[in-house]
Amino acid sequence: MNKTLVSLVATAMICGLSASAALAGGGAALLQPDKTTGPALNVTVVMDATAPAGGFDPPGTQRQFAVRVNKSSYSQAAVFEGALTYRYGCQQPGFATLQASTEERFIGFMNAWIPADALGAMIGPIGVPNNAAIIDIADVQCTAVGGKNYLSFTGVVQFAK
Repeated sequence: MNKTLVSLVATAMICGLSASAALAGGGAALLQPDKTTGPALNVTVVMDATAPAGGFDPPGTQRQFAVRVNKSSYSQAAVFEGALTYRYGCQQPGFATLQASTEERFIGFMNAWIPADALGAMIGPIGVPNNAAIIDIADVQCTAVGGKNYLSFTGVVQFAK
């Protein structure tokens, strides 16, 4: 009986964790590694965060991103359409600050929101792309340019152990 109960609880927890990763674009937290190791990379992210009239995008809206990772003389960048949908502009409703909203969206495994080919091209020469995770975010800004809004931030990437 105890083994069955433990198995059911473990299955429920795994399903719940998987759902949070799938919903990350809408604002649920990404899965985060327990421990990280290896080289720390700097990352700069810019997302087109222009919200349409009415305040949020219809379901299925993909966002354009520009991402650059660097460490010392190593530097790679890519422009791509995000792997998840993002229903809101720069700041999600229910968050007191732009910092908190951005951390909720982006701290965690990068493979949840960056397509595999782009992540592999940027991270592959340094470490395992699927183990790359943003562990810290700073310099969060929302910049308006000609009727469009752009969410940008810098951060630190390390690799799940």
